[in-house]
Amino acid sequence: MQWPMFIYKCFSSQMMKILNSQKTKKTLLVEQLDDLWYLSQIIEPHDILRTKTERKLKIGEDKIVKKTLVLSLEVTKTELTPESLRVSGIVSEGTQDVPKGVHHTFSITQGSRIDLEKTQWLNYHEEYLNEATQPPKSKRLLCVLDRDEAHFALLGPKGIERISDMRGSVNKKGYDGQAEGDFYASVAKRIEEYLERYEAPLCILSSPAFFKDEVYKKISQEHKKRIITTASNTGNPQAFSEILKKNEVRSALVDDANTQDLTLIEQVLERIAKDGAVAYGFEEVQNAAQVGAIETLLIANSYLEQAKEEGTFSQLYELMKQASHMRAKVHLVNSENDAGKQLLGLGGVAALLRYKL
Repeated sequence: MQWPMFIYKCFSSQMMKILNSQKTKKTLLVEQLDDLWYLSQIIEPHDILRTKTERKLKIGEDKIVKKTLVLSLEVTKTELTPESLRVSGIVSEGTQDVPKGVHHTFSITQGSRIDLEKTQWLNYHEEYLNEATQPPKSKRLLCVLDRDEAHFALLGPKGIERISDMRGSVNKKGYDGQAEGDFYASVAKRIEEYLERYEAPLCILSSPAFFKDEVYKKISQEHKKRIITTASNTGNPQAFSEILKKNEVRSALVDDANTQDLTLIEQVLERIAKDGAVAYGFEEVQNAAQVGAIETLLIANSYLEQAKEEGTFSQLYELMKQASHMRAKVHLVNSENDAGKQLLGLGGVAALLRYKL
């Protein structure tokens, strides 16, 4: 199963609530659709989940009724949909109607209250939970353009979300930047509209050549304060990933998860090139964990999901626990961005080490 390509467009001020927190168990209240994405990252095989659920029960020979029950199940898999998180497993604490040992699926939606129990909450579980319970960070606006086309996207915790494209007609002769209908002014106007609509604190405006400068000239003084310009090799959507690697952009997005992913993967690649303190591929990383050498453990989230689907999650989870016990940071890398794709090319798992093995 691949991670969903859609990204929820929810700007509610409500956040997931932690109603009760113990060492291994937390009671959570789902407030908005974004919470379901975070839960899909947190809930894993062998967790114990308890919540209200509906189940069809047969009464007598022909009558079938829906009954609301409170069940606990040991998780086997999860499935994220646009409106719910489906969690399947085996009932670990049932009722007379639904006994222990049968299969069941919970449908978690907005308003659901759940008890989630783990043998151990690792640092990345806590980080996702902390992010879900904090006021949502404003998304950044991205705009890349070329002579006669522009592309817009939002950058948020879950990656890059394309939102629109524009095409215009610019006088080719001499590349004087004059547009029929003033294409650059239209791009500037859309940037201003998106900055207000999405309450974006900044916009990263990028292009090859002078095109970004022509747009910047036409942006109002009020909005220019929220614009960062940078060069890119192209003006097509592939440039979205390229510009996130720019130093000036990274400085502006220092707290952004995608920027953190790129920084960590670049450290991995640099150490590989220099034959430094690094390990990659499951076997190498496992060996490093056994001797307590891991400083930061990096796992592509699609690699983690694949392990759940293929029944090898327990082995991977033991690696994460072992690293965590040795005070290593466990970091999940978004497989949809360039950093995640590079990590998948290294086997889906890598580690920055405290010393060279």
